[in-house]
Amino acid sequence: MIERQATDVDTLLTQQQDIQSKLTDALQKSKEKLEKESKKSPSTLRWDDSKDTSADDGIVDINAGGEIIQTHRSTLCLVPDSMLSQMFSGDDEVFYDAQDSQGRLFLDHDPELVRLMVNHLRIKRIEDPLDPIDSPEIPQGKKREFHCMLRYFGLASFFYPVDEDSLDFSTISVVEPYGSAVGSTHRRDGKLQLTYNGSKHYFVACKPSLPSAKVCTWKVTIDNLPSDGWVCLGVIGNARAKKMSYSDPTSYGWAGPDQIYRQGRSDRIGESCWSGFVSGERLYFRFDGQRHKLTMFSVEKNAAFSIDNIAPTAEKYLHIDFYSPTTRLTLEPLSPIELDTLKELA
Repeated sequence: MIERQATDVDTLLTQQQDIQSKLTDALQKSKEKLEKESKKSPSTLRWDDSKDTSADDGIVDINAGGEIIQTHRSTLCLVPDSMLSQMFSGDDEVFYDAQDSQGRLFLDHDPELVRLMVNHLRIKRIEDPLDPIDSPEIPQGKKREFHCMLRYFGLASFFYPVDEDSLDFSTISVVEPYGSAVGSTHRRDGKLQLTYNGSKHYFVACKPSLPSAKVCTWKVTIDNLPSDGWVCLGVIGNARAKKMSYSDPTSYGWAGPDQIYRQGRSDRIGESCWSGFVSGERLYFRFDGQRHKLTMFSVEKNAAFSIDNIAPTAEKYLHIDFYSPTTRLTLEPLSPIELDTLKELA
């Protein structure tokens, strides 16, 4: 910068010429870089080559639980809409006052996990889109904490993308092969409510069938179940099963205490705490057709249950075997937060 107190004209001219020379060199280098980038084939460009992730791509010091980590600002801003990006974007509207004595942003998280997060972002910046890197391996015993941190920074779906669909119940039809004992209501909020008006076992399936090449998810809330009531929830491969559909050879799911059905037979293999459904219970389901696995998470029990090695069939359907009168269920898609909970259990 030219000092205001300078009075020597020759000195001023020399400084101006030096600045002009540096600007010319910088512009030339920038032009050469742009020309090189323009010659790249689309397959070699990173997804963010055309995006200005930060006005100042300088090196940033982070205090992660007492450990100092250095990285480029653009690495931290790689996912534009994330909280992490907002914290380090330089946007004056985003205020984050947790700083250490040196003015570095302080992240009150496990340093090992923050380092793992930053390292993954570094590699994602330079990965080949035709050969994407795998999600990071998490240290033993820290998986839940790592996922919690990712959700906090808005990075969960970026780190663990899944070809996953949450069922759209506004387009699902209820199949009742043996009458019309179930009242079904498609609500405006996208939920499907089922009320059982019969007695004894009654088979219901939902169409269309579950996708076999994708992971699909759904939520079931047991709005009402008598104290001694019974219901079976899961998947089935036979859309024309008999009324006692829980016993069909293609049936997999959970029912009363000690009742976990695999190929229509009840057992408790691999399950140590299944106690049956209760009224008011919220359940997240995840069916992976490629891995042949059904997972159910109970919010109230704070426990996950899974059935592996599901025999492949041409089709798989969401399956309910009603038994107790006045049983009422609500089926709906999972919210993003609920979906993240299931991803942790995958």
